Amino acid sequence: MKEYCEHLADLSSAQREVILKHLANHKWLRQISDEQAAKIDFVQSFGLTMRELFCGFICTDRCDCCVALNFLPHDADLPLVSDQTLENCRHTFDLLTIRQSLLNKHLSRHSECQSITDQEQDKRDFLARFDWLISEMYCRYACPDRFVCANSPLFFPIARVISF
Repeated sequence: MKEYCEHLADLSSAQREVILKHLANHKWLRQISDEQAAKIDFVQSFGLTMRELFCGFICTDRCDCCVALNFLPHDADLPLVSDQTLENCRHTFDLLTIRQSLLNKHLSRHSECQSITDQEQDKRDFLARFDWLISEMYCRYACPDRFVCANSPLFFPIARVISF
């Protein structure tokens, strides 16, 4: 088992791409005018989740890396959240498994931090805050069909390239 991360550059690249793609919206939503301050706030808000998604679900060496052990899903993480699925995506089950794994792992802490007592409301709040990031990381980096699936940010239909 590897004692250190050999894919740190891949993780950093993935985080950088997600941050740059969503930074303008983050600045507007959080009312942050300074770009550097917005990047710091973004990383503080979503950095650990991005690392957990990358190390636990995306990295090709995740099962042979002692760094990723804390981020790997448990066998009990089966999809129970089915209200937000991707249309026409063969890998919706994988995405739902990732969502459920993160919900199982973080829900009690999330409800504590947000002072939410209703479990269903807590799930909705957690997904409202993090589901976009879970979908973005999965569809962009982990989905086997990321280059041909219309739900993927990397999808570029051939019909756009070929014009007669």
